[in-house]
Amino acid sequence: MSSIIINGWHIYFHPIFAKQRQQLVDEVKKIKSRISDTQEYNNHEKVKLLKHLTTWIREKIPSNPLDTRFTLKDSLSGYCRLKGMGDFSRYRLFFKVGEELITKKSSQDSSELPQDIQGLEIEDYLESSTHEKQGDIVILWLGWPRKKGDKKDCYEVFKKMVDRGEFPDSIEELIAESET
Repeated sequence: MSSIIINGWHIYFHPIFAKQRQQLVDEVKKIKSRISDTQEYNNHEKVKLLKHLTTWIREKIPSNPLDTRFTLKDSLSGYCRLKGMGDFSRYRLFFKVGEELITKKSSQDSSELPQDIQGLEIEDYLESSTHEKQGDIVILWLGWPRKKGDKKDCYEVFKKMVDRGEFPDSIEELIAESET
């Protein structure tokens, strides 16, 4: 998946996130092949995480990616993150928003997630009608369940990734990396 447009936002997937997402999709495919009971499949932790991730990317972030609840502070002030909700409240999805000003708000797509991701046609599900472009979003990395104060806290890990230059500062460079 290279990019999608939702609510006018052009959403790209950095290779680091694309690899994480593909690993999750592969795990869900294996689960699907092992579990025939639909309810058991739908209640599996990995399946639910994939469904939540899809909702975060398709609905939560593009509804208003510049919302102050997403912005990080201090040395990470150029980046954003979505805090998971419900059972997934300890996950963090890190992203960067282009510097373009928003001049027009578009209504949020109200479609709901399918009951089951049968056949795992997630790319088809993520596709949306194209609106006037409002800006760019690059999904960077999914941080695992948070444990505050831990050396492996996802914010600390993300900060180290940024400090090492794994994510370029400019949105243009991030987009270029995401398109390769």
